[in-house]
Amino acid sequence: MATLPALASVLRLPRRALHEGLGQIGRNLASRLVAIRAVLSRMWEHGRQRRDLQGLDERMLRDIGLTREDTERESRLPVWRLWP
Repeated sequence: MATLPALASVLRLPRRALHEGLGQIGRNLASRLVAIRAVLSRMWEHGRQRRDLQGLDERMLRDIGLTREDTERESRLPVWRLWP
């Protein structure tokens, strides 16, 4: 693996510019990882809610304005499908 001074000389960049550039890359990567984690958490939560709907009886479903067919259709959606 190349050291920063060697990489800076190959790229003909001042060492400071390389450090700043790598810092920006790290910040971009970190923000993307946070966004990916948020999406995965949302997918996990939607999956849990879909499973919970399957456990409700007919009276409970009627109370929230859903039918058994609604819950079955919702449970067949792929996990990555967050909205119908």
